[in-house]
Amino acid sequence: MGRQHTMYMSDATWNQLVLMIRADETMSSTIRRCIEICSENVGDFDIIKSKNDEIKRLENMIAMLCEDED
Repeated sequence: MGRQHTMYMSDATWNQLVLMIRADETMSSTIRRCIEICSENVGDFDIIKSKNDEIKRLENMIAMLCEDED
């Protein structure tokens, strides 16, 4: 038997979840699938975020260097 929790989410998040529902799924199973995917890939997601942050930092440095040359 599962536990019942009240969750509040934005309309945008709800709409994204609605788009992810497969034909034979309930919203609960869709949320569970999303959580499983994220749990299995959290390390990869952390690496991607770190690399994206590094790219942004380097882009800012390049922009500052270009401004200094003007």
